[in-house]
Amino acid sequence: MVKYWILTYPRQNIEISLAKKLLGGRNRENYRRVYQEDLAEGDLIVLHVTGEGKVKGFCKIANEYIYDESKVWSVIDGELYPHRRSIEIVRVYDRAIEPDISQYYDELDLLEDARREGANLGS
Repeated sequence: MVKYWILTYPRQNIEISLAKKLLGGRNRENYRRVYQEDLAEGDLIVLHVTGEGKVKGFCKIANEYIYDESKVWSVIDGELYPHRRSIEIVRVYDRAIEPDISQYYDELDLLEDARREGANLGS
């Protein structure tokens, strides 16, 4: 069964991810679990731009989990984002017409559910 995910990254990292057709997660156990165990081939991803409230586009998971410490994204605090999945691009919006993430809130009620449950998303 296909799952739907919202992944939030800085704009620069989303641009790199789209160019390389690759997503990466921090070198932490919760990211390993998500990238290796939770994400599955065919799952659909909403690419949300950190701090801007915009959707850059949509992609889907294209292959199995990869652990790779080669540098792809800007390194912050030594982080190489080694938990990785290749993606197939479904839709990319030009910056001028990127939709606001809030227009999806009714369909994707998970943000409110996560807040109520006190979920620690992405840390």
